[in-house]
Amino acid sequence: MAAQNGSLYLIGLKSGKSYNVDVYLPDAAGTYLTFSLVGAASSTSANFLVLPEDCQVFDLSMTTAPTATNCTLYADNAPVTGGVIRYANQLTSLPNRQRFNIRLPKGAQFQAIQAA
Repeated sequence: MAAQNGSLYLIGLKSGKSYNVDVYLPDAAGTYLTFSLVGAASSTSANFLVLPEDCQVFDLSMTTAPTATNCTLYADNAPVTGGVIRYANQLTSLPNRQRFNIRLPKGAQFQAIQAA
């Protein structure tokens, strides 16, 4: 496989605003996903996202998975409870893919690290 791009969908808990974040998934376990709020994410994008308001992580979608099989979500350097995402369940071709109800506070530094 090769590196992939995906989309992370966040919902602002107070404003109801949708945040569509472009995600770059490197082709190796033990690496961070990178994020961009203003364009296509790449290997040189930031490996964290500072949340602009209290948010719900709602969806992650990708066309195909990289070599890694999953990622673990982190907020402020601590693993998020319920925050392990199996890539096979998040493919855009799955109309009933898993939705998340992970809530994180404004200002949290959000990250994701891939595993084999």
